[in-house]
Amino acid sequence: MPLISFGDPRFQIDMLLGFLDDIDNLENSRSKEITETYEKWSAENEKVKAENEEYYDWKVDSFNNDLFVVSELKRTLLNGISVTLNTVLERHIISILRQYYKKSKTTLESRKTYTASDLKKELEKSKHQNISIISDDLVQRIDRYQEIRNIIVHKEGLFGEQKQHVKLFIERNSKLFDIDIANEKIDVQRAYIEKVSVDFKQFFNLILYTDKGEPIHII
Repeated sequence: MPLISFGDPRFQIDMLLGFLDDIDNLENSRSKEITETYEKWSAENEKVKAENEEYYDWKVDSFNNDLFVVSELKRTLLNGISVTLNTVLERHIISILRQYYKKSKTTLESRKTYTASDLKKELEKSKHQNISIISDDLVQRIDRYQEIRNIIVHKEGLFGEQKQHVKLFIERNSKLFDIDIANEKIDVQRAYIEKVSVDFKQFFNLILYTDKGEPIHII
């Protein structure tokens, strides 16, 4: 019986990647529209600043607030995609484990979040044909991505109370995040999502397919 039983995770990952250009285009078009509207208003209301400075400042703040909302929406959407990528990962990990556990008559723990490390241990025990090339570095990175997901979902991006290995991961991969150092808060960047996607697809390629692209069957 093929290990893949919940649809092809690579296809699902690629679907999510397809939204990245849409998000960039949305930000660019809305920011451009707001800026052009402000420039037009400013040119048509040169006397307003001298006659009613308070109103002028309020109007400028309104335009700046609109630009801020657009950037915050982009942050929210990117964080959301990163969380959804982890949902894809975790569903497939559970789906694969369920097949192995069914064979060994082991019960999945309903409240446990299974990690890439949990899956690798089961693959080692079951003598998966690609286990020797599923690297510890890859599995460890994926475990970190799952921890980043929890920070975003449960801590609103605040990482100050996280374990040292998580902080170190963020520090070493700072180019993948928008980091508010003062508040110890992160949001993910597009580059983070792209990196996660590459690693997830590599992980599933090794677990679900042979080097010829054929489905791997449970032994």
